Amino acid sequence: MPAFAPVASADEPQNRHVNRFLDSMVRESADAPLEFETPLPTRLASKRQQEDDMRDEYRRADYRRVKARQEPDFIDFSKFELGIFFGGAAFSSDFEADPSYVAGVLARVPVPGLPLGDWGIWGSLMISYISRDLPFYYAAKSGNWYGVSVGGDYTFWRDRIFHVRGQLGILYAHWNDIQALDNGIGVLAGVEFGFYWIKNYDKAVFGINPQLSYDGENAIMMLQLSFHVDF
Repeated sequence: MPAFAPVASADEPQNRHVNRFLDSMVRESADAPLEFETPLPTRLASKRQQEDDMRDEYRRADYRRVKARQEPDFIDFSKFELGIFFGGAAFSSDFEADPSYVAGVLARVPVPGLPLGDWGIWGSLMISYISRDLPFYYAAKSGNWYGVSVGGDYTFWRDRIFHVRGQLGILYAHWNDIQALDNGIGVLAGVEFGFYWIKNYDKAVFGINPQLSYDGENAIMMLQLSFHVDF
């Protein structure tokens, strides 16, 4: 044992220095704030943000789809109406003609794209007959004549039983070479009283439609009874 004592005694100062150094490192480590890497919460937050973004995008897409469904087409061809009519036509005095029949086909389509009410576009093709009271030496005193009318309408009243529509348009009359009658265009105005064939069902309508056409000099008055169906 005495042989080893000097060696142990010689190492004591060095050990003390090592111990002090280790103690200082431990104290510094204890005083320093602990830092941990937290990748998991960051990933969770990122995933939640992605889910929120996806939900927002779905909401925007749903809003666009709902808005597209709510906004009607400018012209609604899904409610196209087609019908027939028959009635009478009377002529102003310059025609020198008695009243006669008028018959034809009609069509209408709503225009929901126009604001401030229930608008529509309509048209008709018609055939009628005229017999003029002229001297015997005129050959073409009578015969069929043909008309084409187009225009717009506005529904002033609609309920479960009937509707009332004002009409404004033009009428082109082709007189088929009847004596002293020139083909031409006149302004056409009318009112349609439409009665639903079945209560609350406006897809089948019986109409009463007085119309007046005027070209600046002469007039034609028509009273049409119509039946038209919304296809």
